[in-house]
This record gives sequence, structure tokens and C-alpha cells, in this order.
Amino acid sequence: MNPLSLKYFLAVVEYESISRAAEALYVSQQNISNHISRLESEYGVVLFNRKPAFRLTYAGEQMVLIATQMVQLERQLQCQLSDIAGNNAGCVTVGITPTRAASMLSRILPVYHKKYPAVTLRTQVNVSDRLIDQLEKGEIDLFLGFSSRGLGSHIQTIPLEQERLCLVVPYDYLEQKYPGSLRAVTNLFNSHVILSEFSDTDFLLPVRGSRVREAADRCIQAQNFTPKILLESSDLPTLISLAKNGMGVAFSFENLAKQLLGNELGKKGSAFLFPAVSNQIEGTVVIGYHKEHYLSHATQNFIELTMELYKQPSF
Repeated sequence: MNPLSLKYFLAVVEYESISRAAEALYVSQQNISNHISRLESEYGVVLFNRKPAFRLTYAGEQMVLIATQMVQLERQLQCQLSDIAGNNAGCVTVGITPTRAASMLSRILPVYHKKYPAVTLRTQVNVSDRLIDQLEKGEIDLFLGFSSRGLGSHIQTIPLEQERLCLVVPYDYLEQKYPGSLRAVTNLFNSHVILSEFSDTDFLLPVRGSRVREAADRCIQAQNFTPKILLESSDLPTLISLAKNGMGVAFSFENLAKQLLGNELGKKGSAFLFPAVSNQIEGTVVIGYHKEHYLSHATQNFIELTMELYKQPSF
């Protein structure tokens, strides 16, 4: 059995199409079809029904279970042999949610690459549920994102930082609204914002279903406020950038907004950041790994460096 054939087979299962799998893997459709045909010939079974719809046969379903384990074991073997060889190389695949990708990876990856230049780094950007599934299957080594109840007992998580909900408010908007009283107003809002004070401006909100939107809706309902919604988007960094440029006010998580605004936070031409709810933690950002999977030296080093950057004690 060719391990590459198993990888191609699992890709077809994931994308539910030979053409989409070929596109994702940057290979020809014929190449993948040949590998599927070899597997079917080797085991004397049909793995996919082509008509009326492209789907797995019963034999294909059983192949998925075993192939997933075999690909995972081969990956772990590669990591172990690399560690035994002591070549300080290897590969680390990190799964991260879209909201966190820009802020966290830009902070971690350059430092890690400088310290461990021989290690290949790969990232998978996806929603939390998909990333947790990939961690379970061994398709990624690490998960970066919010801790959730969906994480099984075999997933070990290490807390990195806690997040509060905040409101990103353009500096110029406050300066025009409260001429001569900017300092007093910002001091007032530093405990928590009064949403009714922003009834005359537009709100830039994350789409419904996102963690930030759920927290924002709770805050809005608690203050019995009806915002003027100008824009809804799944791209939180873009909403923060638009707020900074004066298009409206935006809800965000505090640490994410602080990193994206950087040294411009609280300065003219940028934005202020005010807690939406006083001293309320909305979630904990963690780094997670599978306790039953082999942790390569490269992966352990990534965890240690991330904890160091986020000022957490060694694990």
C-alpha cells in the first residue's frame, strides 16, 4: 500500500470530489484517479459510487477509518525518527481560527523561525470545530484558539490569555463629539461603555454565530440598546481597521484589538478601546495538543516558545 494513495483517498473524501481534491493538492485529477484505482484494484473493492451522486461505498467508509489511522501513524513515525536523528528539523502544523491568525501567528512564527530555521511550519486556518476534528485525527499538531466544551478529555490545553469584550471607538469621533472633554470622557468609559452615548454613530458588527457577536448581543441586550448597524462581517480585523479609520464603532476582543492597533492605540487618527462590560471575561485563548499523539521536539519547542511569548510558566 502506497501511503500517498491513502493521503489522496482521504483528500477526495474531505473535498467530496476528485477535481476539488486535485485543486487543493496542486496535482492533476488523473494522478488522483490513478491512485484511487490502484487502491480499488489492490483490495478488490469499489471505494466510491460515481452515480447518481459521488459518495463512499461501505468499503470506502471502512477504508476511511483505517487510512486515517495509518496516515497519522506514519506522520508520528516521521516525527520520532527526525528526533532520533537529532537534526533539529521536522515539521509543525498549527491550526488556528481566522480571527486569531493575523494577530497570533505574526507574533509567534517569526520568532520561532529565527530560533529553529530548519523546522518547516504549516498552518491550517479554519473554524474551531473543524480544527478540533483535525487535531483528533492527527492532521494538525497544535490548536490555537478559544477553549471550549467541545474539547475532549484527551486534548490538553494550556491557557495563554483571557479575553474581554471591548468597543473600538475612533479617536476623531470622540474628539468631535466631546470637544474639550476628551480626557474626562475616556476616563468615564474606561470602566465600561454606555452604549446610548453612541446612538448617533454607526456600528460595525461581526456576523451572527461568532463568539464576538454573541458577547456583543448580550451586552446590547443588557443595556436595552438598539444599534444602527452599518456593516456586518466575518472578518474581525477588517472591522477593527474600519473603526480605526472612522467608519463607525466596532465590538472586538481586547487583546486582539490591542495587537492590531499596536502603538497607535489611543492616539489621534486611530482609536480608543473601552471595556464593554466591567471585569467580565468572555473566554480563554489556549494552545492545545492531543495527549495520546507523539509530540516531536519541534512541536514541544513551539509550545514552550508560545508560552514564553504569552508569559506563561513552562509546561
